[in-house]
Formats: sequence, C-alpha cells, structure tokens
Amino acid sequence: MDFYMKQNARSGKLRVLELRRGIIAGTMSVDSARAVVPRPDLSIRGIKERQLRQRLRGENTEGMAGEDGDASVHVT
Repeated sequence: MDFYMKQNARSGKLRVLELRRGIIAGTMSVDSARAVVPRPDLSIRGIKERQLRQRLRGENTEGMAGEDGDASVHVT
C-alpha cells in the first residue's frame, strides 16, 4: 500500500514541476496553472459553503411553511 501512495505523490509532484517549467518557459500563465492544480483546502471550503447554503435554504423554506397556513394559526 505504501508503494502506491508514494507513486501517487510522485506523479503529483511531477505534474507540478511540469507546470512550473511551462510557467518559466512562458507557455502557461500562473492563473491557468492554478486552475489546473486541485487544492484540497479549497475543495473542503467549497463543500462547507455548499452545506451551509443548503442548511440556510432549508431553514428558509421551513419558516415560510407556517406563513402559508390558515389565519387561525397566527393568533396575537
């Protein structure tokens, strides 16, 4: 199992080195290289933001459900 983990890490490092060479040679911009390389911290942040949006959307729809009911529900 360690063998395959090392192989994955090595291929990832080689990919980054290829991108650096492209940037140095001028064939690739820094922004396009950043778009190609996956960043785990950004993917985790994206997942958390998506979950937060879903939670907020769920709370908003629950709050609106009571407003659609009868007038007898809203007693003051």
